[in-house]
Amino acid sequence: MENSNYLYGKKYVALGDSYTSGDFNGFNEISGIENVENPYVYDKEMKMIKTYPWWIAKRNGMELVNLAHGGGTLTYMPEVGPAGDSYSLSTIYKKVPLDADYITIWIGINDTHKKAPLGSVTDDTLTTFCGAWNVVLRYLITNLPYAKIGIIATTSGASPAYHNMTLKMARRWGIPYLDLNDDYLTPVLNNVRGRPEMCDEVRAFRTEKFSVTPKNRHPNIEAYKYISTAIEKFMRSL
Repeated sequence: MENSNYLYGKKYVALGDSYTSGDFNGFNEISGIENVENPYVYDKEMKMIKTYPWWIAKRNGMELVNLAHGGGTLTYMPEVGPAGDSYSLSTIYKKVPLDADYITIWIGINDTHKKAPLGSVTDDTLTTFCGAWNVVLRYLITNLPYAKIGIIATTSGASPAYHNMTLKMARRWGIPYLDLNDDYLTPVLNNVRGRPEMCDEVRAFRTEKFSVTPKNRHPNIEAYKYISTAIEKFMRSL
């Protein structure tokens, strides 16, 4: 009998920045254990932090390939240093295994911080935000025509211009998206910039409880566990 869980055994590729690769800077000072030695946050066998793709893959027996890098941009920006070059999605997108079944892309925070040129929706270059979306999505759709692709619109850091353009480019390429910033039907993570009707009290509470440390506002383990169920539900809808 075929397994009714259609995520089971599938190959899942996660693309993005530190929100996907994980940034637990400062947690070792609290726990007293180096992050790469702490089984609470790190899987030594898979050699990765337990971010949302890890939780999804573990629950569903998936093969996980996490190609995300901290500091990574979508746009090719070698002028801003190594993180804008080696860690740009624009330089690693061809590393996505051609037998991938599911691909999620959560990126845009560092494009905002590093002031990547937005460009126009018809750009065909890796050096603008829109152009990079066009190049990367065209490649994935062409070379992995049967892979289920989903875009996650970031909660934190990305300015409205980059956030809105991410949604626009997703619609342009017919790619479903999960808007963690402005969709009131999705769980609230830390550092949510949108949702103007949401009270400041819950905004502050979620940021406090879901951040690694008061200084490091990246998601902590509880945040990743919390949001992984919403992202898994999104993946099941693809």
